[in-house]
Amino acid sequence: MAGKRTLGFSPKALRKKFRAGMTVRNYRDNEVVFSQGDTSDAVFYIQNSTVKLTAVSTRRKKAIIAFLQRGTFFGEGCLGGQSLRICTARSIGQSNISRLRKESTLRTLKRSALCNVVCCISAFPDYSNRGRPGRSIL
Repeated sequence: MAGKRTLGFSPKALRKKFRAGMTVRNYRDNEVVFSQGDTSDAVFYIQNSTVKLTAVSTRRKKAIIAFLQRGTFFGEGCLGGQSLRICTARSIGQSNISRLRKESTLRTLKRSALCNVVCCISAFPDYSNRGRPGRSIL
Protein backbone atom coordinates (compact mmCIF):
# COMPACT_ATOMS: atom_id res chain seq x y z
CA MET A 1 0.00 0.00 0.00
CA ALA A 2 1.41 3.40 -0.97
CA GLY A 3 2.14 6.03 1.69
CA LYS A 4 -0.25 8.92 2.22
CA ARG A 5 0.47 11.84 -0.10
CA THR A 6 0.55 15.25 1.56
CA LEU A 7 0.34 18.65 -0.09
CA GLY A 8 1.96 20.63 2.71
CA PHE A 9 5.30 22.39 2.67
CA SER A 10 8.36 21.15 4.47
CA PRO A 11 9.83 23.52 7.08
CA LYS A 12 12.87 23.91 4.80
CA ALA A 13 10.70 24.98 1.85
CA LEU A 14 8.84 27.46 4.05
CA ARG A 15 12.10 29.04 5.23
CA LYS A 16 13.26 29.35 1.64
CA LYS A 17 10.00 30.93 0.42
CA PHE A 18 9.27 33.27 3.30
CA ARG A 19 12.77 34.10 4.57
CA ALA A 20 12.60 36.98 7.09
CA GLY A 21 8.80 36.98 7.24
CA MET A 22 8.65 33.69 9.14
CA THR A 23 9.22 32.74 12.76
CA VAL A 24 8.86 29.29 14.33
CA ARG A 25 7.66 28.82 17.87
CA ASN A 26 7.23 25.80 20.12
CA TYR A 27 3.85 25.65 21.87
CA ARG A 28 3.07 23.62 24.99
CA ASP A 29 0.00 21.42 25.28
CA ASN A 30 -3.20 23.53 25.39
CA GLU A 31 -1.31 26.80 24.81
CA VAL A 32 -3.18 29.52 22.91
CA VAL A 33 -1.73 30.37 19.48
CA PHE A 34 -4.19 33.25 19.02
CA SER A 35 -7.51 34.25 20.61
CA GLN A 36 -10.86 35.23 19.16
CA GLY A 37 -10.87 39.03 18.76
CA ASP A 38 -7.07 39.37 18.40
CA THR A 39 -5.66 41.38 15.50
CA SER A 40 -5.39 39.20 12.40
CA ASP A 41 -1.88 39.91 11.12
CA ALA A 42 -0.35 36.52 10.26
CA VAL A 43 -0.93 33.10 8.72
CA PHE A 44 0.19 29.98 10.62
CA TYR A 45 1.49 26.62 9.43
CA ILE A 46 1.48 23.47 11.60
CA GLN A 47 4.85 21.71 11.36
CA ASN A 48 3.86 18.95 13.78
CA SER A 49 1.06 17.99 16.18
CA THR A 50 -2.52 19.28 16.11
CA VAL A 51 -4.35 22.60 16.61
CA LYS A 52 -7.94 22.97 17.81
CA LEU A 53 -10.06 25.91 16.58
CA THR A 54 -12.93 27.06 18.81
CA ALA A 55 -15.32 30.01 18.77
CA VAL A 56 -17.63 31.60 21.33
CA SER A 57 -20.96 33.00 20.13
CA THR A 58 -22.55 36.23 21.32
CA ARG A 59 -24.73 34.04 23.56
CA ARG A 60 -21.51 32.71 25.18
CA LYS A 61 -21.84 29.22 23.67
CA LYS A 62 -18.52 27.60 22.81
CA ALA A 63 -18.15 25.47 19.67
CA ILE A 64 -15.31 23.40 18.29
CA ILE A 65 -14.79 24.42 14.68
CA ALA A 66 -12.00 22.06 13.64
CA PHE A 67 -9.00 19.94 14.57
CA LEU A 68 -6.16 20.78 12.20
CA GLN A 69 -3.31 18.38 11.51
CA ARG A 70 0.33 18.70 10.55
CA GLY A 71 0.87 20.41 7.18
CA THR A 72 -2.16 22.70 7.45
CA PHE A 73 -2.29 26.49 7.15
CA PHE A 74 -4.67 28.40 9.42
CA GLY A 75 -5.42 32.01 10.27
CA GLU A 76 -5.47 32.83 6.55
CA GLY A 77 -8.50 35.12 6.94
CA CYS A 78 -6.06 38.03 7.27
CA LEU A 79 -5.14 37.56 3.60
CA GLY A 80 -8.74 38.30 2.60
CA GLY A 81 -9.03 41.46 4.68
CA GLN A 82 -10.22 40.02 8.00
CA SER A 83 -8.98 42.45 10.67
CA LEU A 84 -9.83 40.39 13.79
CA ARG A 85 -9.61 36.67 14.55
CA ILE A 86 -12.99 34.97 14.49
CA CYS A 87 -11.87 31.96 16.54
CA THR A 88 -9.30 30.79 19.08
CA ALA A 89 -6.49 28.41 18.11
CA ARG A 90 -4.95 26.10 20.75
CA SER A 91 -2.14 23.63 20.48
CA ILE A 92 -2.97 20.02 21.30
CA GLY A 93 0.24 18.46 22.54
CA GLN A 94 3.63 20.05 22.02
CA SER A 95 3.68 21.75 18.63
CA ASN A 96 6.04 23.57 16.29
CA ILE A 97 4.08 26.24 14.45
CA SER A 98 5.38 28.69 11.85
CA ARG A 99 4.06 32.24 11.90
CA LEU A 100 4.09 33.95 8.50
CA ARG A 101 3.63 37.72 8.55
CA LYS A 102 0.69 38.90 6.45
CA GLU A 103 2.74 41.30 4.30
CA SER A 104 5.44 38.72 3.62
CA THR A 105 2.84 36.05 2.78
CA LEU A 106 0.99 38.32 0.33
CA ARG A 107 4.26 39.30 -1.34
CA THR A 108 5.32 35.65 -1.67
CA LEU A 109 1.94 34.56 -3.04
CA LYS A 110 2.04 37.28 -5.69
CA ARG A 111 5.59 36.33 -6.65
CA SER A 112 5.15 32.58 -6.84
CA ALA A 113 2.29 30.95 -8.74
CA LEU A 114 3.30 27.46 -7.55
CA CYS A 115 3.31 28.58 -3.92
CA ASN A 116 -0.14 30.08 -4.46
CA VAL A 117 -1.55 26.85 -5.92
CA VAL A 118 -0.13 24.62 -3.18
CA CYS A 119 -1.42 26.95 -0.45
CA CYS A 120 -4.92 26.87 -1.94
CA ILE A 121 -4.95 23.10 -2.42
CA SER A 122 -3.79 22.46 1.14
CA ALA A 123 -6.36 24.90 2.56
CA PHE A 124 -9.50 23.79 0.67
CA PRO A 125 -9.71 20.16 1.84
CA ASP A 126 -9.45 21.46 5.39
CA TYR A 127 -12.33 23.92 4.95
CA SER A 128 -14.54 21.46 3.14
CA ASN A 129 -14.27 19.03 6.05
CA ARG A 130 -14.84 21.43 8.95
CA GLY A 131 -17.90 20.19 10.74
CA ARG A 132 -18.54 17.48 8.12
CA PRO A 133 -16.06 14.59 8.49
CA GLY A 134 -15.65 12.42 5.44
CA ARG A 135 -16.72 15.03 2.88
CA SER A 136 -14.55 17.03 0.53
CA ILE A 137 -15.11 19.44 -2.33
CA LEU A 138 -11.97 18.27 -4.14
